[in-house]
Amino acid sequence: MNPIKAIIVDDEPNARKALRGMLNEHFEEVLVLADCGNVPEAVKMINRFKPDLIFLDIDMPGYSGLNISPMYLLSREWEFIGVLKGYTTRVGGGELVTEMSGEMESRLQIAGREVGVTTGRKRRCGWLDLVQLRHSINTLMGSRTEKMVLNLTKLDVLNIFETVSVCIRYVERTPYFPVVYPMGNTVLGEVEPVYVQCPGWSGSGMMDCKNIEELDGNIRNYIRFIRCQ
Repeated sequence: MNPIKAIIVDDEPNARKALRGMLNEHFEEVLVLADCGNVPEAVKMINRFKPDLIFLDIDMPGYSGLNISPMYLLSREWEFIGVLKGYTTRVGGGELVTEMSGEMESRLQIAGREVGVTTGRKRRCGWLDLVQLRHSINTLMGSRTEKMVLNLTKLDVLNIFETVSVCIRYVERTPYFPVVYPMGNTVLGEVEPVYVQCPGWSGSGMMDCKNIEELDGNIRNYIRFIRCQ
């Protein structure tokens, strides 16, 4: 039986070390890289190592850490797992359309431990933005979205809220900026998010849940709503 292999691509040394520790428990061979070099080198590396999983640096962002088009991986009939939080975060300046403010954001920063690993700065927090999510999936996968599986994380953090908002689309504040994603900061600063309010799961525990059917009903409804969008 062939060994199960994984590749980690991350330019942060501490992240590489932590990921290696986690993956060593489940994979017989783990290849850890700061980057994959140029396109021919990346393709040769994949063909030579033949990994079962590639863990990409989310800050590069995503598949660009591999320096090759996702179409190459799709052509090999790979499946993609997109990992996202149940809400949106951002470090630094720039527009964050669904950004929270005041006590609500502070509570989420504390509950979710939303602090930059390198800088120590608090991450800005907002509700889940399905406009961005749809764009990311469509850009990466094109017409092959059936090959994408989403891993929705940190839903337990949202149990501090009685209701949970989800942004389903944008509307423009002025008629001068068409709402077409992606946009620059100027355009994003002129749009308003349109939310759907979902019942929360305040106080619900998730630690002992082994499958989706054991989750609180409102959590399952939240997941189904995102899936249907």
